[in-house]
Amino acid sequence: MHTRIYVLKPIVRAIACSALVILAARTAGAVSCGEVLGPKAGTVVLDSHLICPDEPVVTVVGPGTTLDLNGFYVTCSGSNSTGILVTGSGAKVKNGVVAECAVAAIAGSGRHKIEGLWSQKIRVDSDRNKISDCVTAFGDTDGFEIVGNDNLLKNNVAFSAGFNGFKISGDGNALKSNLAIETRHGFGFALFGAKDTKVIGNVSALNLADGFISTSAGNRFLKNLSVANDGNGSAGGFVASGTAADNRFQKNKALHNEGVGILVAGDGGMVSKNQVMHNTDGGIEIPTAASELKVTGNVSFGDQSTDMIEAESCADVQWKKNIFTTASDACVESHHSPHFGAWRSSPSTQPTLEANHEDSTSDDRSQCLTTSAIRHVRQGPVVPFGVDRSLGRGR
Repeated sequence: MHTRIYVLKPIVRAIACSALVILAARTAGAVSCGEVLGPKAGTVVLDSHLICPDEPVVTVVGPGTTLDLNGFYVTCSGSNSTGILVTGSGAKVKNGVVAECAVAAIAGSGRHKIEGLWSQKIRVDSDRNKISDCVTAFGDTDGFEIVGNDNLLKNNVAFSAGFNGFKISGDGNALKSNLAIETRHGFGFALFGAKDTKVIGNVSALNLADGFISTSAGNRFLKNLSVANDGNGSAGGFVASGTAADNRFQKNKALHNEGVGILVAGDGGMVSKNQVMHNTDGGIEIPTAASELKVTGNVSFGDQSTDMIEAESCADVQWKKNIFTTASDACVESHHSPHFGAWRSSPSTQPTLEANHEDSTSDDRSQCLTTSAIRHVRQGPVVPFGVDRSLGRGR
């Protein structure tokens, strides 16, 4: 008899746990306008659109709460501007559209996950969140605005933002494999006051202003692509302002921009192993008496102005092993690559992008992603990546 009881106990526990899991999920029939979900509400799955004048339409509070939009819309129907407010800690929102407003103020203690959403804007005020596979499009302000610290943004798209595609003001954030395309009034990636930011493997294309800009210290730009941006009178590709000390630009590509490919005005830092080609106002430019700056191992050619521009006769800038066709100062000429002379005299020896880039696979993928992302957003219907194509018709 005792043996039977011991055997039955784990079975009873398993049945009880299964029941709790089933009860943890509920549908949109119980979700009303302005409702607060959580904390510990389990997984809430929408089965229809939620159209409300409330501000916000719905609030998700962690921990232990997931809102699965299930491919449906959360729509602001009045003057409200916040579709979904995420607060507390450790909440999750995924897979749907926030229409006529924004997924705004991801606040609280942070550590939230936002996945697979389409919205006009996503704003992050808290720390240590992960924003992935989201699309912002056609908003009047920035596509993604990151005020908090130590957040990760990965595989997101900002299309036709009113101002900047990605605006970062918090510290220690990481941006990986994101796309900023066709901003109407601003930059693709704008680091305004943001320090110690890692910008890796992103693409900025066809934006009204610079592809990438930094105004603060300690940021790193690695393996990014800036192509066909309008510098609006300054740098079209990458720019570090005079206040942006110790920025590093490594293994990036700046191609066919209206302006300078890479312009660095801050002290310290490094411009290394970049490929800068066919920009209208020059290749790599150091416009002021920047000190302790290293410009090494870059390739720049085909720029309509000068490939290498040094405003202060190399007083405090180290130019080493660069490949180029034209330079503004003899001091730059004297520090070219050992392969420079042969390459310049024979067009057939001019290096290809792949030959002079240590990791061309990532960049080829970035260029492919640029084309596919533009096609995806323009073709419609307007659905986010990963959302079922039956969006708007239920499942």
